[in-house]
Amino acid sequence: MVRFFNAFEAWSGLPLVAKNNNLNASASLVAEVLPDCYFLCLTREPVFLARALLRARRDIHGREDLGYGLTAPAGRLGRSGRGRLPPGDLPRTAEL
Repeated sequence: MVRFFNAFEAWSGLPLVAKNNNLNASASLVAEVLPDCYFLCLTREPVFLARALLRARRDIHGREDLGYGLTAPAGRLGRSGRGRLPPGDLPRTAEL
């Protein structure tokens, strides 16, 4: 991963900006090996987020009953079993 990001920046001469949910979910691991990285955490109105996730389910899976997006790892779920990922794992976040 370090070689990839370093090679991209050397090639382009620009920092890499990526919107990747899996990369954000592993932010603490990424931050350990890429000490100069920053994480931008955007917030959305819950209604707009729900609408976007529903649309993604339809577009990607062709149906609404199959989930799309990140799910909380085992042992980190709320009482309902469908909780949110805890926000405390994201290092060096920037607020816009």
